[in-house]
Amino acid sequence: MSTPATLKQKELAREKYEKKSRVENYPTYPKKVYGYENNDGYYTSGTERNRSYKTGRCPRNLVKPAVKELPEDMKVDKYHVSASDIICFSGRPHFLSSLYPSVLEVEGHKYSSLEQYYQACKVYTLAGSGYAEQLRQIGDGGRVKIQAKKLLRVAKVPVEKIETWRRTHGPILLHHAIVHKFLQNVDLREKLLKTGNAILVHTYEYDNMFASACNEEAVMKWAEAMDGQVLKVPQNIDDSTLDYVPLVGEGKNILGFISMKVSIF
Repeated sequence: MSTPATLKQKELAREKYEKKSRVENYPTYPKKVYGYENNDGYYTSGTERNRSYKTGRCPRNLVKPAVKELPEDMKVDKYHVSASDIICFSGRPHFLSSLYPSVLEVEGHKYSSLEQYYQACKVYTLAGSGYAEQLRQIGDGGRVKIQAKKLLRVAKVPVEKIETWRRTHGPILLHHAIVHKFLQNVDLREKLLKTGNAILVHTYEYDNMFASACNEEAVMKWAEAMDGQVLKVPQNIDDSTLDYVPLVGEGKNILGFISMKVSIF
């Protein structure tokens, strides 16, 4: 006779199997949506030394994102919250960070980090190839991020347009990049698999969409309050489902959730 413990183990195993069976059908980055195509030599890995990406700024006042009630027919992935099984990550040193130096190749072209690929696509789409080309020799993810912001200001791209891009194209592109990162780097993939059923949380105070918009201490308080509960996350995270993604801390934690989805490879 099954005990409550074994029943829970069976439920977790079934959920993991169902998620794994859906991987091949998960939408990948459609390059035609962005109109982004690499030119030979663009965005290759640079030779610059890593530098700390710390600005010393105080976190801006972010409005907590709204969370809508899930439609009954929306397919979701379920994640069980355990205060003792939370992995927080931020900054270049952590392998889950977009700034972490990890070469990935997309359509025959190499990038020095997930961040370099993401920013290159964003600048190309919003400002054009002339601006995007200026990022190709910056090998450090933190510096790429800073330079991309400067280029978009110089190109006079409205903040509203950038935010729309982040919401509509950002999650899909991020998923595509994360898949490439972990499929192509065996050592990183092994580290990701070892995270098991942990909730992965991007603790970055300046972002309430891709991160938790709070520090590790605040995330752990959230985890203690949520201990034993289940997070229901839309299977496909995009502009049409973003409002239904639950909060982790004060943000949507999209980078963390997508990493958890990819970990079932």
